[in-house]
Amino acid sequence: MISKNEELFNFLNSQVIWKATTKLERSARRKVLLAAYKKIGTFRNFDMRASDFELLADTINIALGMLEKSALRMQSYPDSLLRALGNVISSSIYSEEKIELFFFASYAVGKNNCIDENLLLKRKQYSAFDKIGRVIESLFQQYNLIFEIKVVLPDLHHEFSKAEYEDAWELNKKLIQKITRYPVWRLSEFDDYVSTDTKAVEERLHSSATIRGRLLRILNPRTLSQFGANKEKADSSILYYSSIGRWLEDKSQKVIVLDVQKKEYPYQQPFYNALRTTPLPVISYRNLL
Repeated sequence: MISKNEELFNFLNSQVIWKATTKLERSARRKVLLAAYKKIGTFRNFDMRASDFELLADTINIALGMLEKSALRMQSYPDSLLRALGNVISSSIYSEEKIELFFFASYAVGKNNCIDENLLLKRKQYSAFDKIGRVIESLFQQYNLIFEIKVVLPDLHHEFSKAEYEDAWELNKKLIQKITRYPVWRLSEFDDYVSTDTKAVEERLHSSATIRGRLLRILNPRTLSQFGANKEKADSSILYYSSIGRWLEDKSQKVIVLDVQKKEYPYQQPFYNALRTTPLPVISYRNLL
């Protein structure tokens, strides 16, 4: 009978890893594998079965398949993202529970309670949801994964309050729904998110020395000028993304965010993970816009 360490060593040196043609890909595969092995091993008390190794191989192939279609290049795959994908995908396959995939749509609400047509025309992501979704569907269906894709419009916004801009937000939602096959939700429609205490989120952001130091770097005028933002927008984005990330962790451990922002902003996407205890997989598909 082989030990757990020998079992893992054998799998790390199996065809699942060595079929990769480059050192970079082998490294990425191993990182996904280690995360998935720990996740499934915990469920099994590390009494692994033959079917579990098939599960681990599928997890690697699905994770790398998602990343291959993304805007990320293999040399820049974050370790935290590889681990997060290993965790989410393997636990979903093991438990036969669905993975929830979220698009967070940029808004096209303008002043005077109207839809800003100029903004609307700039939102290439609106017409890309189905294109990106089909890529994911094809991959997940190949491995018989259970999944659900949603588009979420962030109507809890500091500048365009839900109370004052209700008509514009609702029209924005309806316009997106006309051009996508996926259900479109307004953020305020999730009862469990509405109850999120944003004041508590803000206090936790500023009570962490690590996050506070990062906030100071991000909110300096030079950084903000490079991204065409002001401090108010950055503050609002940091609070919004942090509360979203925390909400998703409380909601489910089987969530992946399909990011469709045109680029990565230092005060936005990274803050999905600011207040989480487990990393959230956030994959950029701006290359498909």
